[in-house]
Amino acid sequence: MMALANQAAGHPLGFANPVLYRLAGSAAFNDVASPASTVAMVRTNYVNGVDASNGLAYVLRTANQTLSLKTTPGYDDVTGLGTPAGSFLAKVAAP
Repeated sequence: MMALANQAAGHPLGFANPVLYRLAGSAAFNDVASPASTVAMVRTNYVNGVDASNGLAYVLRTANQTLSLKTTPGYDDVTGLGTPAGSFLAKVAAP
């Protein structure tokens, strides 16, 4: 994400934490909340880690199943401040 922000700004932005936390709770982030029920997805991995020439491996992943990490409003250990909104790069790249 920072590489894209640097590219959008046209120069390295440096240490981003002050900007990120200044934007906490704003429209720059989508707050992630716990789903009402279990969410699962199938992830496809390259067997050789590079390309599909040696085949594919499929792994079922479930979300929000850990007992130690919970998503909570505002900030959580799972997603931090949340997921970047569409306007994120513009706000980070602004002076």
